[in-house]
Amino acid sequence: MEGSLHLTIHSASCMSHSWDANRLSWLVLTWFEGFGSRTFFKLHRRFHGNGESSAYAQRSVYLECGIRDDMIDRYLVFRTKKRAEQLAEELEKEQIQFVLHEDDDYPPLLREIADPPFALFIRGDASLTQTNGGAIVGTRRNTPYGRTVAETLGKEFARNGIPIISGLAGGIDSIAHEAALNENGTCLAILGTGVDAASVYPKCNMKLGERIVASGGALISEFPPKTESLPFHFPLRNRIISGMSKATIVVEAADKSGSLITAFQALEQNRDVFAVPGPITHAQSYGTNRLLAMGAIPLVSVEDAVRWLDQGVQRPLPIHIRLTEEERQLLKALDGTRHIDELVRILQRPISSINALLARLEMNGFVIVQGPQTYIRAPCAEPQLD
Repeated sequence: MEGSLHLTIHSASCMSHSWDANRLSWLVLTWFEGFGSRTFFKLHRRFHGNGESSAYAQRSVYLECGIRDDMIDRYLVFRTKKRAEQLAEELEKEQIQFVLHEDDDYPPLLREIADPPFALFIRGDASLTQTNGGAIVGTRRNTPYGRTVAETLGKEFARNGIPIISGLAGGIDSIAHEAALNENGTCLAILGTGVDAASVYPKCNMKLGERIVASGGALISEFPPKTESLPFHFPLRNRIISGMSKATIVVEAADKSGSLITAFQALEQNRDVFAVPGPITHAQSYGTNRLLAMGAIPLVSVEDAVRWLDQGVQRPLPIHIRLTEEERQLLKALDGTRHIDELVRILQRPISSINALLARLEMNGFVIVQGPQTYIRAPCAEPQLD
């Protein structure tokens, strides 16, 4: 490892981090495009959090972590050519924060998901990651109805001090961001590219990205600067959008829409999903109506979403919900706070089946999430067991 760099990243309204050898080493690893968060976490466990040992390990260690030979070869060349200090200086130049999963300013909600990013690159106010926001997502080809809903949501979120989390995509995402900014609201845009000005995608939204930062918001990505837009980046980005949000609102979504991926990931993360009902004759309503059929919460008024996100109030129990026998058995097993592994053992069912049951029960207010993969029965479920 080269000599330590005496440099501290400073950015307006955010925490600062000094560049010691450990942080510089993790920066080298995360800057390499061939590795992902799971590899970083494996190395972190293997070397008990030591960045230098992880970044400058022997080839055999990387093989033990399941990394392909060709990828190891590329990384060994990469680490000899890239100076850690130079990478840190690039972040300083762009005023980008480098936040590790163990840092205090890492988003607490994001820590709870099954596959959190190992590190984040943040341009703007990193302290916003500590606030509770709501995701607004939807199709790029919105209808006038979708525009009206997205604008209304953006304005009301801003007026109630709720940050909007979205993906800076065209259509619904951009409309919600712009509406919030017009009301002096706060936006967090999660990117599937680097957060540096030159990398923001789509290019037509570069000015919107700059406006978000200038208005006190932030651009966030797990990808380093100069990372281009690649198709597989966007499902990874979507898990961050839902993972950082108390709830995800899908305004409009066609069949096989990326917004549906975000919604399904939110369900897997035990987060609430709202869907805006739409005409069955419109292709852009197919996805949202499908979510409603699967048990998503109908967004029948903007006030309901604002109240839920702002206060975290308990949703009223829908009177039309009838529990299946499998759901009743699961609720009976929740006679206290239980981890999902305990439920699998008690009910003798696959974890995928338990996850699906929990998602529906939690969505409808019968189950409360107590922690990572830990649940308790809601009081409103008691009468259903008589």
